[in-house]
Amino acid sequence: MAREIDKSLANRRTARQDEDTTAFGIPPPDPELKRLEPLLGAWEAEDCTLDTFLGPGVPVRSAERFRWLDGGYFLVQHYETSFGEEPIQTGVNYWYYDSEAERFRIIFFSNNGPFSEGGNRYEGRVADGTLGFEGPARFQYDLDEDGTIRLNPDATISVSWWLQDDDGVWQPWMKNTFTKVDDDREAPKRPREESAMTDEPGPAHRRLSALVGRWRTEGRTLDAPDTPSAWIDAVDTYEWLPGGFALLHSVDARVGDQQVTGAEIIGWDSARDAYVSQYFGSDGPNAYEASLAEEDGRLVWRMCSERDRFAGSFSEDGNTIIGGWERLDEEGKWQPWMEVRLTKAAN
Repeated sequence: MAREIDKSLANRRTARQDEDTTAFGIPPPDPELKRLEPLLGAWEAEDCTLDTFLGPGVPVRSAERFRWLDGGYFLVQHYETSFGEEPIQTGVNYWYYDSEAERFRIIFFSNNGPFSEGGNRYEGRVADGTLGFEGPARFQYDLDEDGTIRLNPDATISVSWWLQDDDGVWQPWMKNTFTKVDDDREAPKRPREESAMTDEPGPAHRRLSALVGRWRTEGRTLDAPDTPSAWIDAVDTYEWLPGGFALLHSVDARVGDQQVTGAEIIGWDSARDAYVSQYFGSDGPNAYEASLAEEDGRLVWRMCSERDRFAGSFSEDGNTIIGGWERLDEEGKWQPWMEVRLTKAAN
């Protein structure tokens, strides 16, 4: 049965990818993402961890909310979890499917500490009627006959977890059973002073405050041999994620006749001594390395990925950014792409 399910989904994926792509040349969302649809909505669970090499089991209380990011390429999960009397953990996860590698992937940010490439990612795959993920921990859902995450007879969803011991062996840790609740119901929270983690954001994190706010972005793309110039009208909103270690950048843009929506997570990676970001949007994913520093008396925000880059200078009052985008051509040369001006809205 599992092979038949996988074959059916593969056929659906091939059919979808043969259809028209988006205006930016990006295929529509991969049908593999349909496996995740039962997770949509708000869920709560109260369980216990097992007695493990970490010590005796403790009560676990979780509240989670899942929704599709506009465009349907990414599943966004917000969560709050407490273990016994430990401080509450809050964060946001972005789930997506890597069609080329045929793997699910998750990138997450939380108040547990700053982002790192090795510590804030999960990779998942389908095998033997399950969808399993491995990263800092391991967790697994059972799949239904149609290949989607299985609902129990009482409409709950169960997920099993493992942790790696000192010998590198995965040991059972806990099993959560989630019950669906009303989306507008407030998740239980502890007082702020009880939920603060011991790690604190550093100067590099606080420097990102220059970006925080709602910005009106106007500009234009530049003429290219295959595409004419188009006006850009957008709203870019930057806000702190729980813990103050990373920013959430929400994008709502119109480029000519095309609508572009997305979200970007920006954080500080001390191992690379640089800001890093991961973008998810209707125009496809992208990852950047960035800097925010004084250059000739002006604060400058620079971002660079494998295919495009941006440089923008702040005004003296910090309320305007003027900059430009470049992208690599087929010969590996940087070519001007877009000119933009961002104006911060009044509080």
